[in-house]
Amino acid sequence: MECFNKMDKTGKICLAGVMAALVFVVTWLVRIPVPLPTLTGAYINIGDCVIIISSYMLGGVFGACVAGIGSALADILAGASQYIIATLIIKALMAFVFALIARRGKFGMYVFAAVIAELIMVAGYGIYEYFMFGWAVAIASFPYNMVQFAGNLVVSLPLYKAVKYLCKLPFLMKV
Repeated sequence: MECFNKMDKTGKICLAGVMAALVFVVTWLVRIPVPLPTLTGAYINIGDCVIIISSYMLGGVFGACVAGIGSALADILAGASQYIIATLIIKALMAFVFALIARRGKFGMYVFAAVIAELIMVAGYGIYEYFMFGWAVAIASFPYNMVQFAGNLVVSLPLYKAVKYLCKLPFLMKV
């Protein structure tokens, strides 16, 4: 559900910029390094919950831009340069698919969309790590990606009602 569909393009771009900055801050500040020597720079974070919320609010295209840009900037600052392009693509795809599924607006679809988005994250990084580092690293990093999967669901699902409420505020629609 793109709840700000009545907002003009300038307002959406401004909100997308703020949300991309929020994705960056949450991803970069709340991160746990993955303790695998072959994955220097890899970390677990809760930035996906902001990606889910922003995709719900802004829709697929703007949500994808928010997700890709905010997460890639966090990788740059975190020293995970080998992940920047992969993160940009994976997070943008996550956000776009989430928005496509969740646009019906019901909580069940929101949950289903969040699970699918997180599965895209796990699969995307697994595929990337396989091609960059080999099967052993991809398999070793899988549990850490699943921790990120679960952690982001635990954080983002309870926020559904708050985001739904934000979408109904009339002054935000006229920005």
